[in-house]
Amino acid sequence: MAARRGRRARATVSTMTTEPPQIVEVETEVVSCDGGPLGHPKVWLNLGEEGHVDCPYCDCRFVLKPGSGHH
Repeated sequence: MAARRGRRARATVSTMTTEPPQIVEVETEVVSCDGGPLGHPKVWLNLGEEGHVDCPYCDCRFVLKPGSGHH
């Protein structure tokens, strides 16, 4: 069987998910994330004006509960 040359596999955007793996409702504007059971370095995150933030390590999304904080 002859090997094909000059053809490369292409990654498609459709294989990527845009939804966060987990959404956590919180009552404070500053939260910490350590990755849970899988673990990663502990980071402190600010929900900011948007009222939500995604962890840069595990993509967990923290969302401010309605009526909590300043929003």
